[in-house]
Amino acid sequence: MISSMADSCVNAINTRCQNLKSLFRNWTDAPPVLIRITGHKLNGYNFLQWCQYVFMFICGKGKDDYLIGLAQAPCVQDATYEKWKAKNQMVMSWLINSMTTEVGENFLLYETAQDIWEATKEAYSIQEK
Repeated sequence: MISSMADSCVNAINTRCQNLKSLFRNWTDAPPVLIRITGHKLNGYNFLQWCQYVFMFICGKGKDDYLIGLAQAPCVQDATYEKWKAKNQMVMSWLINSMTTEVGENFLLYETAQDIWEATKEAYSIQEK
């Protein structure tokens, strides 16, 4: 009896793992978990350090085109739009999650990762000169 219950639990876990693997089989990025980009959250006074850490991380993920404008949004009707939108939103979340709450709240309504990147540069790089 106990053996069959254990087997049943193991089978359920294996099935769940297989289902999760199939979800991410074609996904080129990490599974959707909160990723800590840097220990140096943008606080308004550390833009240069934050900028370097964040840019290295996003380049390492192969998503720097979303920051510098090379990954432009396709037409909404285009078949690739949903994939672009998901990746753009992912990079936006990385940026905002690498800021203090007070700073990040200022960028929640921006539409692209590039918009957030440019706005942070404009707002905070000046303060360090």
